[in-house]
Amino acid sequence: MISELHLPGIERKINMENGRNGRKLRGALVMGMALLTIGSAAAERDVSFWYSVDNNYADALAMLEAHPGTVSSVMLYCGYNVNATGHLYVDAASTLDLCTKGDGMIAGLKRLNIAAEVVVNAGTTDLNEYEAAFGLADLWGEQLLGIGQKLGLSGWNIDWEPQKPHGSGGLVDAEHYATWLTTVKGKLASGGIRLTACVADWGGMINHYDVLSKAGVRLMDMETYNADSFSQWLGRYHSIVTADVPRSVVGIGLGCWIDKSTNGTWSVTPASAKQRIDQLLADDVPEAAMFRLLPSLLWPEDFWWPELARFRRASLEMPHRP
Repeated sequence: MISELHLPGIERKINMENGRNGRKLRGALVMGMALLTIGSAAAERDVSFWYSVDNNYADALAMLEAHPGTVSSVMLYCGYNVNATGHLYVDAASTLDLCTKGDGMIAGLKRLNIAAEVVVNAGTTDLNEYEAAFGLADLWGEQLLGIGQKLGLSGWNIDWEPQKPHGSGGLVDAEHYATWLTTVKGKLASGGIRLTACVADWGGMINHYDVLSKAGVRLMDMETYNADSFSQWLGRYHSIVTADVPRSVVGIGLGCWIDKSTNGTWSVTPASAKQRIDQLLADDVPEAAMFRLLPSLLWPEDFWWPELARFRRASLEMPHRP
């Protein structure tokens, strides 16, 4: 609150003034602090992008630089994965190098004052691999903390999507996952590194939003990427927004790619971008997570940028981080 902000040097100068001039200066100070407070609140929403790093990463940085202040973080696919025994490993050393070299993607994001986060990818989507990882939570937390501090990361995104050959899991798997997330988040917190997790209605392990929310990590909803109409999208959106979870953990995924399944649909129109951002603002959702950044195909299309800027700068009523 403004009353809690003190600038001793300026206040001493104000106190040296007499009468009306002193009151004017104090009024100006209060007004200035109010503007700073408004600006701070407006910066509380997050706009994040997923980006699969390739040799053209300079184009991605140029696209982000062309829209200063709009994107808060980029979640990078740098080659980190989970193996059959549940351990962290790197499956693409060349991609990791593009992320971490001196003039690489992470350094470029830091230059633009955009948070660099890294994805631990879905691997073979085998539920058994994830269950193996759940038994190694302390190790995962220590490894992700160490790597994060070494690379100067702001966060890790866990993109685990169990599908085959052992199905998508269920409530018990979600409970194990929530416990794992809680442990890993606790380790990362000591380094000021956030943890997020991808979720969706279609996955048994990742659709128990009430259970997963107990870990206190931001849940990035993939179910809300696309739809054939606004009403269909609302149905998917309300699955998490009306669930028994704190609003502060909700991140709504928005698809901005074009392929044979999305071309010509509502999802890739300027109207859909406005309708969805309007809805996120109306419900005080703290994060729009965009899938995905790919400048060579002009993803996102130009009409997304003013909508994302509007969302990013709108005031947020709730705490920023879960």
